Amino acid sequence: FPRSEIVETFIDIPQKMDAGNVTIQTLAGKEIPFQLIDRKDVEPVLERLNDRPMYFRMKRYHGYFSAENVSPTGYSTLKIVPSKSSKKSENTIGRIENGLTILENETLRINIQSNGTFDVFDKTTGKQFSKLGYFSDEGEAGHAWTHFSVDPVNDTKNLKPVIQLTENGELVSVVHIRHELKISVKLQHGKRSEDLYRLPFDFRIELHRGSYFVELDVELENRSEDHRLRLMFPTDIDAEYSWGEGQFDVVKRPTKRTDTSNWIEQPMVDYPMYHFVDVSDGQTGAAVIVDGLKEYEVLDDARTTLAITLFRAFSYVIQPSSVQDYSYQKGSQCLGKQTFRLAFMPHVGDWQTGNVYRSALAFNNKLKSIQIGRATGNLNPELSFLRITPESLIFSALKSPETASAKSLVLRLYNPTDLEIQGEVQTYFKLTEVRQMTLEEIDLGAIPLTDPNSFQITVPAKKILTFRLTTANKHE
Repeated sequence: FPRSEIVETFIDIPQKMDAGNVTIQTLAGKEIPFQLIDRKDVEPVLERLNDRPMYFRMKRYHGYFSAENVSPTGYSTLKIVPSKSSKKSENTIGRIENGLTILENETLRINIQSNGTFDVFDKTTGKQFSKLGYFSDEGEAGHAWTHFSVDPVNDTKNLKPVIQLTENGELVSVVHIRHELKISVKLQHGKRSEDLYRLPFDFRIELHRGSYFVELDVELENRSEDHRLRLMFPTDIDAEYSWGEGQFDVVKRPTKRTDTSNWIEQPMVDYPMYHFVDVSDGQTGAAVIVDGLKEYEVLDDARTTLAITLFRAFSYVIQPSSVQDYSYQKGSQCLGKQTFRLAFMPHVGDWQTGNVYRSALAFNNKLKSIQIGRATGNLNPELSFLRITPESLIFSALKSPETASAKSLVLRLYNPTDLEIQGEVQTYFKLTEVRQMTLEEIDLGAIPLTDPNSFQITVPAKKILTFRLTTANKHE
């Protein structure tokens, strides 16, 4: 899908050409917004196989620019112009009002509270989310397969962290929150030790111009054992189900707990996810988008709180038949520096009407800027190599076939919705044949071409489809 978002960039200008600043322009000469973070002298090295390395004296500019309608699975081209000054807007995203920090763009207003939580007002739906982003830490007496909670549970709701607006511009603003949470050093005889450790961590809240979600980063140094740390998002949404993205699917799970008081083995209430989890009442919804985190829980409380596991540190003891104690191996205790990246996204409707999947893919696959010199190739300045419509069809892979062929590629996509989808695949490269395959790449028959660069597809609900594309020319 086309991408319009804020892109972080590093631009190197030869010192002889440097004029003190840079502007970024379209090829037609229209200047686009650029927010400078810093600039410094650097000497990047060019390694050469047949000669000694060369270095260049450069001025490196670090900043953000606004990219508009970048082609799907493709690129757009901009030009960099050294300049004496660049336009600086006074319309910054961040501000301080009555001692509290506020971040605001076209769709969201974020109020940072004195305890480090934040409120989100969604201008599209008019819904307010309050006291989001507090941390909860509990003892962990479980093992690799099962979580067993040990009281007491400590949280950051009553802390007074250090809060600073560290970056503030028209494209990006960032708030840093510095917490220190007292937690037990480890478990002793199944109970949390009275020996306490101050767990310091940095919580970064970032809002971009035009973004529908607020980005969150956590960095900490874990020195305690046997505990689970989670980030909590009270949604106040009367949701019957949660929706967690999984492999080739978005899985629907009830939020209401079953009475299991007479069960011998209690069920798990922590569920897996891949890129996001979502709750909705049909009118409004809230999603937490993650980058690498895999576990969530919808708490059985009055606020329908989404709990996202940052890490679960446990002793490595397993007992399938007899106890095997590997607790001297500390890998499962998640000690050392940890970093986590996620986002909170309010939206209209459910995960489909709210475009949650699209946002989750964009969050996990950021646009990248690449600086090049003048080019002499035959590709257009803007180009899409592959386009799949509608956006509800999800791209999975484009790869070489298992049976090698210089003129074939394998395309895989899937439909995570409950409805059949009529779609189209468009390619930059010319096609001579398309054949549907199984996941094992066993042939199922030919698919007719609409023209040399496209073909129509019908994708049933919850279905994965694989195609072998034969191209007119060799691919590399």
